[in-house]
Amino acid sequence: LKRGLNVTGQGATRTRTFHSKLNDAALALMDQGINEWIDSAGVEVKCVSSCIGIFEGKKPEPHLIVTAWY
Repeated sequence: LKRGLNVTGQGATRTRTFHSKLNDAALALMDQGINEWIDSAGVEVKCVSSCIGIFEGKKPEPHLIVTAWY
């Protein structure tokens, strides 16, 4: 991406989306992945949203979808 990260504390310039099945182990793994991404990328998260939606695969399953703007 060509635009720089906005580190002024205002606004967001990029997004990252995570998704997980709806069970304890999968949600814990998603939490770990989000925390590792924040630590390794050194980003400042500006806003987060979440919703439940159907992901297509071998069979359609509900997933938690989390989008982080940074």
